[in-house]
Amino acid sequence: MNNTLRPFMARISFIRKETYDTSTYRLQLKENPGFSFLPGQFNMVGIPGIGEAPISFSSEPGEKDKFEHTIRAVGRVTQTMAQLKEGDRLQIRGPYGRGWPLKEARGKNTPERSPGKEYPGGGRRHWIGSPTRSSSPGVEKS
Repeated sequence: MNNTLRPFMARISFIRKETYDTSTYRLQLKENPGFSFLPGQFNMVGIPGIGEAPISFSSEPGEKDKFEHTIRAVGRVTQTMAQLKEGDRLQIRGPYGRGWPLKEARGKNTPERSPGKEYPGGGRRHWIGSPTRSSSPGVEKS
């Protein structure tokens, strides 16, 4: 079981610039081998001596100890994060939240947003339980 109160250090393995003030950070945990998350959960991402901010996951769950956060530089903590480079480290606590009830939603054509550039506002649209793109006209399935 993951201790969500204990901070772990994560190395920034990749940074992708999304817009002038928003970047996606791929993070790799060096410790906490049981780390995993559910869609809809978030981490407290911090810089020691500066502070921390709640940041939602922008990657899909499943890869152990690797995940992404898309962060917009709008406050003291996130503006400091925007100055970091690949190889730098961030402090992580989490994941927090219960996650989305995907099992209950499956097959009910509930709209879901996931990370990406294809949808204004930063996500792809697809329908939970829709097996193909053609079953939901005009809606992209990722």
